[in-house]
Amino acid sequence: MKGPKRALNIVLPFVLVLVGSGCGQSDPEQKILDERARWEVRVLNWAQEPGGPINISTRVSGPPASKIKRFTVRVDLLDADEQKLGEHWHTFDLAQVPRGGPSDLFVRIPDPGWPVENLALNLMLEPAPEERSRLRELAPAAN
Repeated sequence: MKGPKRALNIVLPFVLVLVGSGCGQSDPEQKILDERARWEVRVLNWAQEPGGPINISTRVSGPPASKIKRFTVRVDLLDADEQKLGEHWHTFDLAQVPRGGPSDLFVRIPDPGWPVENLALNLMLEPAPEERSRLRELAPAAN
C-alpha cells in the first residue's frame, strides 16, 4: 500500500498547483465578455423611413450590478430572403438603463442606401477575433 500512497504524495502537489493556477487572474477581456453575457437587448419594433433611415425600438435589461458601462451590438440589415445586405454597429450607454430593470432605448441607423425588409440583432456574445475590435466596451479606457 506504500506505492499508491507515496505516488499520491508526489502527484498531489503538482495537481494542486495546476488547479490553483487556473483560479488566479483571468483574462480582462474574458471578464468583460462574461459580464456582457448578463445583458439582454430585444428589438420591440422597427421601421424604415421613406427617406431611408431606420428607427429601431429596443428593450435593454441587465443585472442589478454590472461592471461595464457600454454594450455594443451588431444590427444585420436583411433582404426579403433573409440575406444579409449590410450591418450597423451600435453601442448602448448603460447609464441610461436602471440596474435591475429594463429600459426602452431607440437606435437610429442612417440611410443604408437600399430598402431593408428585415433585420436581426446580434449581441456578439462570442465574437470572432476580428469582431472584438468593434466592441467599444473592450477598449482599454472604456470601463
